[in-house]
Amino acid sequence: MRVHIGSDHAGLELKNALVEHLKSSGHDVVD
Repeated sequence: MRVHIGSDHAGLELKNALVEHLKSSGHDVVD
């Protein structure tokens, strides 16, 4: 599944953790 993700500067650390989790689960992440 392709997942599009975005965030502002306040959520950057959480977004990066979420991207890594989704990629390790086999998803195609677009930032």
